[in-house]
Formats: sequence, structure tokens, C-alpha cells
Amino acid sequence: MSLLPPTSTFAERVEVLFAVVRGRGLALGALDRELLGLWSNQGVPLEVVARGLLRAAERARWNGGAGSAPLIGFFIAFRGRGYVIGLIAVACLLVADWGCGLRYHDPDYYAQHGWPKLAAFVFAALIVWWLDGLGREERLGVEGQEGARRTFFREQDSLLFVPARYWPLVLIALGGMFYFVRG
Repeated sequence: MSLLPPTSTFAERVEVLFAVVRGRGLALGALDRELLGLWSNQGVPLEVVARGLLRAAERARWNGGAGSAPLIGFFIAFRGRGYVIGLIAVACLLVADWGCGLRYHDPDYYAQHGWPKLAAFVFAALIVWWLDGLGREERLGVEGQEGARRTFFREQDSLLFVPARYWPLVLIALGGMFYFVRG
């Protein structure tokens, strides 16, 4: 349903699309109107133009174009296999919560005590450290020849813009924070 009259031009409808996508008013320039006239004469459907505008707006928001609002409110920035660090940490925390529930039969024990979180973060740090250092000293190949480094994380892998090799320290620091800071 459109608020525009049925007699509105192709350019007027595209102007409204621009305004909706940008979230504020926009007046098209002469070159834009000329391009829209060409599209209109060639019979380009308004739906195709709308789809293209939405894709371009999403791309601009995702890439942080000038004056754009964020595409999503929260996202996890990672590069390569960096997301695995977050998965490991969350899995360790969930296992610690589950284990506390089994051991202490108190659903609030995990929330009230800091040591299970510290233990989970330290265990996660050990796993990440092991994955990052896997085969660091050991090289594959013929004796006397340099072989390929066998490791899970690569140099460019990161989570929240922190390289994977620093995450064991970050995880231990987070565990300490959860152990000492309560409430």
C-alpha cells in the first residue's frame, strides 16, 4: 500500500524508496532523475529498483558507510576461525553450570559462586592455548627440511579484533574478573 497517488511517476516512487531506506528525506538530483527516466523508459520494474536499493543500503550499513546506522544492534567481529574461541568459552561455561547443578543440586550455586566461572574460563584458555600451539615446536616434513606448521589457528584468526594467540590470557583475565567481582 502506497500513500502516493496512482498517477505518481516512477521517479517519485523511487524517491519515496530512497527516503524509506535512508530514514530521512532526500531530493534526487538532475542526473539521478535522468537515470530514473532511462529506467522508466526501458520498463525496469519498480520492484527490481527497490531490491537493488535495499541491497545497496544493507551493504553500506554492514560496511559502515558514512552516516549509516548499524545494520544489526550486536554482532561478533571475528576473522577466520576466531569464532571457535567464543564457542569454546561458551561451551566451557555451560558445562560448568551443568556440572555445578549435578554436583551441588542447587540451581543457584553457579550464579552465586565465582570459582566455577574461573575454572571454566581457565579450561577454555587451556583449550585455546593448545589449539593455537598445536605443533608449534613440531614441524612436519623430512628431517632437516622445514615443514608446514600444524596448528588450528592461523596468524590472521581473531575474535573481537584480538588475535587468537592472545585469547588464552584474555580468557584467564575474564575468569579472574568473574571470580573477584561479584554482584
